[in-house]
Amino acid sequence: MKGTKRTIVVLITAALAFGASALGNRALHAPDPSAQQQAAKGSECRRIVSMAPSITETLFALGLGERVAAVTRYCEYPADAKEKPRIGGFYDANYEALLALAPDLAILLPEQEKVRQFLDRQGVEVLVVNNKTIADILDMIGTIAGRCGVEACGKELTAELIAKRDAIRQAGLRYARPPRVLVSIGGNMGSGPEAKICVAGPKTFYGQLVSLAGGRDAYQGRQAFPEISREGLLELNPEVIIDIAVNTDYRPLGTAAKRAMLAKWQEAASGTAAARDGRIHILEGDYLVIPGPRFIQALEDMATFIRRPEEKDT
Repeated sequence: MKGTKRTIVVLITAALAFGASALGNRALHAPDPSAQQQAAKGSECRRIVSMAPSITETLFALGLGERVAAVTRYCEYPADAKEKPRIGGFYDANYEALLALAPDLAILLPEQEKVRQFLDRQGVEVLVVNNKTIADILDMIGTIAGRCGVEACGKELTAELIAKRDAIRQAGLRYARPPRVLVSIGGNMGSGPEAKICVAGPKTFYGQLVSLAGGRDAYQGRQAFPEISREGLLELNPEVIIDIAVNTDYRPLGTAAKRAMLAKWQEAASGTAAARDGRIHILEGDYLVIPGPRFIQALEDMATFIRRPEEKDT
């Protein structure tokens, strides 16, 4: 179980919990120059190294794909990102390959402190952005857009995402009583009475999605990703169960695997409102574990499953 949790945390760039860590508080954000200075400095960013999938997606969403010189091995979206040189993983960057590309800007997350220190010593400019929450994601888009001289594109993209987010949140406010939603991480539903389930707490990225979609996290404890037993699951009695089942290589599970997973859930969750009402769902897709511009797709999926059956056509 610990291995599963570690893999998923790496996939979502170790940044799902709310609140900045001490390291996050030291993140180096871009300065706020005048529009003229910003455009001039942005024109200098011709060889950008992205050190996380969410950053890569943001760069491409802003129309900066041609300026991306390299990405990590986890950067699979959009398709054009796969054609870029790879310079290692989230924590194990290939420094020689990175420097050989002669980047003029490297964009990192706060957790990549060792990479930042190395690049600082080599004189490579570094921009550190955050993606712990949806607000952070929107800020990341604006920060990258401003630094790279495409501020107008950044404003347009964030406005579009905010409009969609707010529409979903407004729809969720119709619920007199938000349904209790349990989000399980990593397709880790085990077998037998001793099986443990890793779930997302209310102060995580997934907990925020649940709230915006009109639900209430069934787990209300303080831990970000606690492991609960079958007895704990029955005690929480979720009305909706959503299993975030994403492989490390993002491959689709396949029909047979999804059926087997649902069967396990039906057995383990027997006695809960979710099992009784047939409201156990398996969600898969790389966008679910990459807190970037496609968070809106994850939010739309959550809203579809959280919305009560009688309300789906209203």
